[in-house]
Amino acid sequence: MRQQGGALNDLFSEQVIAMLPKLRIQALALTRNKSAAEDLVQDTVCNALRARASFIPGTNFPAWMHRILRNRFISDLRKRRDTSDIANLPEAAFATEAAHEDPSVPMTMRHWPHASLDLGAGEQHRGYAQQSFAAERRS
Repeated sequence: MRQQGGALNDLFSEQVIAMLPKLRIQALALTRNKSAAEDLVQDTVCNALRARASFIPGTNFPAWMHRILRNRFISDLRKRRDTSDIANLPEAAFATEAAHEDPSVPMTMRHWPHASLDLGAGEQHRGYAQQSFAAERRS
């Protein structure tokens, strides 16, 4: 029994070692920093070794390892995210106007004649005469 467990551990270790180059490439693509990528790969391997009991032999080991690396990267991003107490933020931080919105648009829409909002008038612009569209609409 012990030999079988040892053989599984050896196979697991071999698979981890074989994955290292691919993990480094993915980590470098995510972090865009060699030092941070090396740290991410090291953390990924540590997580994988801790979770080796949850790996089901015969399933996709590379996908399992890449998922651990990706999840670790996301967790690290969340930990580094700048947080601040909401009580310390100025009121202007909550009452900002979106730069891409034109404040005059809602006012302009209120002044449009209601007839132009009719579906038939909109169809006139697509090549339909309003009368023919109305006839089709009734049938």
